[in-house]
Amino acid sequence: MTAHPKNLNNLQARHLWLHLQGLLLAPIDAETDKQSILATVQQLGMVQLDSVPNIVRAHHHILWSRHSRYREQHYNELLGYSPAVFEHFSHDAAILPLDLYPYWHRQHQRRSSAFTRGTLGEQLPDGRVRKRLLALIRKQGPMCSRDFASIYTAPADKSRHAWMRPPHKQALEYLWLKGDLCVSHRKIFTKYYDLAERILPVKIKQTPLDVDTQIDTLCTSALHRLGFGSARNIQAFYDACTLEEVKLWLKKHPNKHCVVTVETHDGNSLELIARADIEDVLDKLPPPAGRMRIINPFDPVVRDRQKLRWLFGMDYKIEIYVPAAKRRYGYYVYPLIENAKTIGRIDVSADRQGNALVVKNWWLEPGVKTSQRRTAGLRSELKRMARLADVQYEGDIPDPIQLHSDA
Repeated sequence: MTAHPKNLNNLQARHLWLHLQGLLLAPIDAETDKQSILATVQQLGMVQLDSVPNIVRAHHHILWSRHSRYREQHYNELLGYSPAVFEHFSHDAAILPLDLYPYWHRQHQRRSSAFTRGTLGEQLPDGRVRKRLLALIRKQGPMCSRDFASIYTAPADKSRHAWMRPPHKQALEYLWLKGDLCVSHRKIFTKYYDLAERILPVKIKQTPLDVDTQIDTLCTSALHRLGFGSARNIQAFYDACTLEEVKLWLKKHPNKHCVVTVETHDGNSLELIARADIEDVLDKLPPPAGRMRIINPFDPVVRDRQKLRWLFGMDYKIEIYVPAAKRRYGYYVYPLIENAKTIGRIDVSADRQGNALVVKNWWLEPGVKTSQRRTAGLRSELKRMARLADVQYEGDIPDPIQLHSDA
């Protein structure tokens, strides 16, 4: 590694992190098109998918946070034929820029091999069944798992695992992880699969790249988007390399990174790895927009809860898997960011039957005070969110609950 370029105080670090994730400035308010959404996916490196439609699903919320005119119907424009992105597994299901696909071949191998070794692979249908599924898709076009229910009727074996999938679902998942199938589009959240060879450009599908080149691109891409972090952070970004491979990459490419000291929210410091051009990026940082933002729990800014804690001082977790009686805040509670600070959290949901955006409670972090300006900023963000969810919002909001450091 090269010498320290400089120390990053906590304010600089927060500004840099939000800037790299596209949240330092106000969202783009221009007309949304395929290229503008793709630019955001490329900036982020990937966008995590999630099935819970509390207001809208996570990937829609993440893209909307950066494009105020984004709506759910724009998603399929990114997929399908002449795609801009592809769906696969990094640390979780995600969409990734198509130009990353040639460097993803090792992930196809890693994920499909892990699938066959895991519990779900115990009853993976043999090669003949998989060939039959591929032949049906080749003949009939994009298909979802339900389309095979009357064709392949073998039931799921629930004797050992209540959540075991039917064999045809396992086969489809395996073929997708392996790269033989791609997601062509979604209806609601249902995946439709088609042959990768029909969806992907030939030059993308057939680009031969050695393992070192794939690892180099994945690590460089991860660090570029992180700005700064540990070797473990680089590894976890795409989860497509091992920690040992990342450490070897750091040794082999000392010109691509440097060491920085980053101040934490409480005045301590961490010695971390940074992208080599971090000084130039810091010099060009714009001032924060200062507006209120409701952030999805799976947004890249807050997805790493440990980083959220040491960088912003916010202790946060999503409680959808916590029994209702043990939840501290609520089922689906969103962090609030204002002026590059985490200032609170809010329990808000879309009532589809009642055609309303419902705010149950909101909380201010320790030391953050309520004000008319802050409440007005939250109301404005809620109105924008109601338009995304296609429900009404009348401006109702309860008084905030003040959190204390000893809570």
